[in-house]
Amino acid sequence: MHRSSIDGVEATSADTTQTFARHSHERFGIGLVVRGGQRSSSGRGPVEARAGDAITVNPGEVHDGSPLDEQGRVWHMLYVSPALMDDVARDLEVRAGSSLEIERPVLRDARFAALFERA
Repeated sequence: MHRSSIDGVEATSADTTQTFARHSHERFGIGLVVRGGQRSSSGRGPVEARAGDAITVNPGEVHDGSPLDEQGRVWHMLYVSPALMDDVARDLEVRAGSSLEIERPVLRDARFAALFERA
């Protein structure tokens, strides 16, 4: 766990070969794989993410995770409270009444990865 100066945001990093059983989080998760890769099952189907890929999870979404190889993987995650995400959606003028959900479990976008690392 890292210190976060933003209410509603938890920041974590992991460097592990551990396999995680099915679980869920109460918050939105947005992160970046920085070394290695992982396979997982999510509420959006099978997922494979490698270094440089952004990874996401929605609140309550059941998922698991295992490394692609014996080298494991490293990732950084921001877990954002649903209330804060609702505030952001309002600021971005997302239509009222729409259900907020991150649709893509893996995003391959070099610009996003660079901005996430900078943040």
